[in-house]
Parts: sequence; structure tokens; C-alpha cells
Amino acid sequence: MKRLHRDYAKFESLNLLAALQPEGKTSLYDPHLRKTFLEQIDAGLQRALHSGSTLHGLRVQALFEHMISSFRSVKLLKKEDAGDCYGDDVVVPDFRVVTNDGTCLLVEVKNHYTKEPTRPFRLRVDHLRRMIRYADLVKTELRLAIYWAPWNIWTLNDPTRMKEKGRFVELEFVTATKQNSMVDLGDYMLGTRSPLVMRWLADPLMPRTAGADGGFTFTIGSVEMRCGGQIIPDKEGQNLAFQFMLFGGWDYDGPYPEFDGEGNIAAVVHSFAPKQKRPEQGFEILGFRSSFFSLRYNWLTLEDGIVTSLRRIDDPSRIGLAITDHYHSEALPIWRFLIRPNLADPE
Repeated sequence: MKRLHRDYAKFESLNLLAALQPEGKTSLYDPHLRKTFLEQIDAGLQRALHSGSTLHGLRVQALFEHMISSFRSVKLLKKEDAGDCYGDDVVVPDFRVVTNDGTCLLVEVKNHYTKEPTRPFRLRVDHLRRMIRYADLVKTELRLAIYWAPWNIWTLNDPTRMKEKGRFVELEFVTATKQNSMVDLGDYMLGTRSPLVMRWLADPLMPRTAGADGGFTFTIGSVEMRCGGQIIPDKEGQNLAFQFMLFGGWDYDGPYPEFDGEGNIAAVVHSFAPKQKRPEQGFEILGFRSSFFSLRYNWLTLEDGIVTSLRRIDDPSRIGLAITDHYHSEALPIWRFLIRPNLADPE
């Protein structure tokens, strides 16, 4: 799903000028108005750039927007809180989402970063109440999409099930994962066989020499990808395996050399496998589809934990997992786990 194009420089700048234009008979063509407007923009931008919480919050909203668009499990994703809203005692959530089965949801995106693993997500009761009031007025269910940043995990939760504690409502990570309904937006957990291996094969027709310092000189003739010891022959599978290596969270072992019977270097090997293996089950867990996308988006927008970009991508599928629903391969088998929320408990 691609982003619809708008002339932001033309229309958004004019809308912002109108929003900041003082009341009274002031002309849009007044040069003093333009000067004041540009000064306000510069001052506001400086405040925003020096507010880490603001930048991280907006970045995670953009991350969610691009991620869900890449899943191709929704028909429509629109910013709900864009533009003016006239209403009493309401807060407008971030997005309106229409899934492929026609379900319409309002989604408020939250970034939860904490150095304390047991610290619950918190939201002010009055803020949540005003969002629920807005959802009731437009007759649409409200959900909270929470990015648990330390774990690189997303959950989608019903805020009416959160526990109230004083002026706040709280949601613990364990409860959030148990009640997680990200599957409704196209998320699932992935698994494949271990290890994933990339071998740089030396060209036997080119010189393969050993230096006095122990170094080797060779030319890469081809690249071989393997899953669980089996060669992956197709380009789609090779591309997926490479993404699994980069963003799957498995431990890396390498690079290490392989030699032929004559002592010449035959290949350089890069191997990826989970820290704890479960050979009896025949596959290993890689992680959530949303976690893959988030890690790659983080690479594009963060530097040493500092937000460097609020990147907008016309076609978010370019940075998502290039995996289609019909993909099937004996060489790179993929397990997909659709995890449904457990709402049996009253918590």
C-alpha cells in the first residue's frame, strides 16, 4: 500500500500560515505576517528538535504508519488527528485503520522506553477518557499500539482492559503480550530452520595466495545461501534468508575460512543461529514480522539512540520483509504463527 501524494510544500505551508495567522483583518500577503510566520516556524522547530520525547514519539508514529502499510493487511490507513477538530472534552487518536476484512479501528500509538524491565506502561486516566469519548462519538473501537522499545516488540491492546491506579491506567508487558491483537493488523511470528549460512565461495580460476603475515588473497566467485544445511537456489528465498540474518536476532558466528584439500581457501563463512536451540521441534523462532520492520526502520532513523530522521517512504514494502503469503520453499521453509489475544481473564 503506497502513500497518496500531496503537495506538502504548497498546501501544508498555507494551512500552517492560516493556523498561525492572528485574528483580525491581516492580509496573507502582508510581508510582516510572512516574517513573523517564518520566525514562529523556526522557534517551534528548535523546541521540537530539543525535545527527545517529542522526536521519539513522532518517530514511532511514523514507524507504525510505515510498518502497517507494508503488511498489506489493511485497506486504508489515515492520520485521524490531522487538521482541525471541533468537539468538547475529546482527544483525537493518531490513526484510523480499515483492515482487509472491513474492520474499522482507531489507533493511538505510544512509545514505551524504560530501563526497568518490570515498569508498566502508564497513561493518564483523563487523557484516555477523552480518547474513548471521541471513539464513542464516531462509533469506532479504540486500540493502543504500544512499542515496547527495549524489547523491539509491538502490542495492540484494548485500553478499556487496563488497570486504573490513581490518576493513571497501567498495563504490564506480560499482560500486554497475552492480550496482544497485532494479528488483526497483519503481524505474525516467523520461524525457520537453523543455521542460516552465507558462504563466499572463492573463484578457483583466480589466484588464491597466502601471505607471509597469514592473510589470504582471493576473488569471490559466487555467494551461496543455506538454511539448515540445504542450499537455497531461488532469488526470493536468498533475499529472505539475508533479511533473516540481518534482522532476525540470531547470534552471528564468523567470518571463518574453509580450505580445500590442497590448503587453498575455498570459502569464507557467515553463520547465524539462535543462542538456545530446540532441535527436537525442527525449526527455530526468528521473531515477529513487526520486529523485523522496526529494527530496519530504526537503522534508518536513529544514530546512537538519537533521532536523525522522521523518514517518509512512498512504498514502505521496500523496507519490510519481502515475503508473500504464497511463498513456499523446501530449501527455506517458513513457519508462520498467528497469535490470537487471550481475553479470558478480567485483568
